[in-house]
Amino acid sequence: MRTAGLVLGTFALLAGQALAQGGRPPIPPGFNKEAILEQVRQAMPQVIENAPEETLEIAGVVKIKYKRIPTDPAKVAEALGRNLGGKGLPPGIDVNQYIGMFEKDIAEVLNEALKDVGTFEALRPIKIRSKRIPKGVHRIGIVFQGERPSALRVFNADKQVLKKAVEIRLKTRAADLQPELRIKLKEPKKQHEGREKFELRLSFLRFEAKSKSKLQAVSEE
Repeated sequence: MRTAGLVLGTFALLAGQALAQGGRPPIPPGFNKEAILEQVRQAMPQVIENAPEETLEIAGVVKIKYKRIPTDPAKVAEALGRNLGGKGLPPGIDVNQYIGMFEKDIAEVLNEALKDVGTFEALRPIKIRSKRIPKGVHRIGIVFQGERPSALRVFNADKQVLKKAVEIRLKTRAADLQPELRIKLKEPKKQHEGREKFELRLSFLRFEAKSKSKLQAVSEE
């Protein structure tokens, strides 16, 4: 299941609460699903904040800083368990009985949390097809269609800098489960100074993706 990581984190919370009260891991429908999901929503920003930061750069063109958010089930369960006061999944829990119940809800929580994962600094103006990202520091996040990442979104709260968000559309394929979110800059073997091109690549959950079109540095004029 693509959202198994966050689902497991939810189970860690459920089990931890039950065991703390001297009981067994909860079995549906004997718990408040909405209350648990709300706690997960509140914990996600801290999980993202605690994730390691990575910096990518093409000198004089672009610099990206983003959070390598865990997507491996065990790592997510551990991270959510810490932030929700639990200690991870106790042994003997039948995870499969809960996955179908939480999968859609957890996917929505995850999609919402990943709308902003870091910064996209255009060291020069950057063009993608007919769109243009002006020089400056902007935010970057992931756009989803269901569970599939469909675009990287570059946006800025200051509309005078970037009036409208730029979506970098992604070509996506299924892959093995990725341990964490990774973004990469892919350059061609030969660059032309002043017209540098690059692709953005992304691996996340059970997907790998790359930008459908190359991005290119352009003149400030």
